[in-house]
Amino acid sequence: MLQSQKYPNNSRTISGAINIVRTDDVTLLCNTSSGIVGMTLQEIPDDYWSSQYKLYVVDLSANANTNNITIDAPRGHTIIGASRFVINATYDYVII
Repeated sequence: MLQSQKYPNNSRTISGAINIVRTDDVTLLCNTSSGIVGMTLQEIPDDYWSSQYKLYVVDLSANANTNNITIDAPRGHTIIGASRFVINATYDYVII
């Protein structure tokens, strides 16, 4: 038998160019049907380490090829070596 879920699996839909990722977000479904979607990740404390936390960012509306999803790293941090990561393919996603 699988154990009960230890961490909540919070999911929400976002749209628009300015969104702040919440500390309890797990899945962000990006509504790209009417425009771009942008978000800024929370700052990570210097002494923080977690191998369990993951953030799933998903193109919900299949329009990221036209209306990109931009994920900005917090100040002083990078995402795969860059200050931002852009999703620009239909139904694409990234796990951070």
